[in-house]
Amino acid sequence: MIRFVDMRQANAGVRFAFWDTCIDRFVEIGNELAWVDLEDFETTSALYHVDPQLVARLSRLCPDWVRECSEE
Repeated sequence: MIRFVDMRQANAGVRFAFWDTCIDRFVEIGNELAWVDLEDFETTSALYHVDPQLVARLSRLCPDWVRECSEE
């Protein structure tokens, strides 16, 4: 199972990531483990030719605030 992780309080310059509970580690795409917004995630996924079904699956886990502008 993959879970959405809200990282806004981590002050790491990113806002979210995904945790794979089967292997107990963050989902890695290229060299990225976390993203600022949905556009950032989708751009990284396209750059590394990630399976579109996986991208859609992970995108569905994102709450509405991920789709909004990253300026808070």
